[in-house]
Amino acid sequence: MGPGEVGLIAGGSLRRTPGLQREELALLAGLSVDYYTRLEEGVAHQPSSSVLDALARVLRLDDDERAHLFALAEQGPAAGTPAPAEEVRAPVLRVVTSLPTPAWVCDHRLDVLAWNAPAEALHTRWSDLPVRERNLLRFTLLDPRAREMYVHWERVGRELIARLRASTTHWPDDARVTELVDELTEASPEFRAWWPYYDVVEPGYGPVEYQHPVLGHLELDYEMMRLAGPQEQHLLVLTAEPGTPSAERLARLCPDG
Repeated sequence: MGPGEVGLIAGGSLRRTPGLQREELALLAGLSVDYYTRLEEGVAHQPSSSVLDALARVLRLDDDERAHLFALAEQGPAAGTPAPAEEVRAPVLRVVTSLPTPAWVCDHRLDVLAWNAPAEALHTRWSDLPVRERNLLRFTLLDPRAREMYVHWERVGRELIARLRASTTHWPDDARVTELVDELTEASPEFRAWWPYYDVVEPGYGPVEYQHPVLGHLELDYEMMRLAGPQEQHLLVLTAEPGTPSAERLARLCPDG
């Protein structure tokens, strides 16, 4: 976002950055430059909700980015708070395995904790992978099959990175997340390029397109639902609109549904 977009006159060739400078952002948010500088440097703590609202308005943050800003200001869990347990409750496992359409359970790290047969038929055989490699983001960025499977591979990869970024606010001391970030930074040039953008998105819903090696093109919808309990787990289910070619193909992927 540049100064012209918010009604300010852009400076000449001496501008060091194409976006808003500290002075401009502070002016638009109704803050002193000194206070905003201390906020940015982490010297000023616990800004009021009105200050955060003003910053979110000026920066034109969406709902997820706004929630992330407020979470950062509250600094999430206390230092040393352990990450949630990885066990999936037995009733949840029964739900996942009984569904006739691809479904799996992910934690805040995007580790795949449970899945059904249709999910393996669509993605990969998670059960054949070592536990540490059963991660949706890792699969998407490092497995060559994912680039062929996702029609909009870059969009999927960036959205998953944004979800992982959001989780670091809630669980800043999770060593497993740090290990995953280090591994992907080393192994994936796309991760190195996209991670510093600090994009954030919370689990949600939307369309996703696959190119399956046997069934062909699939236009599906995903729904990601937070599971009850303290585990910080989400159930993701894929479906196709009834009566469409994708629904017919998905039925062939899941012949027992």
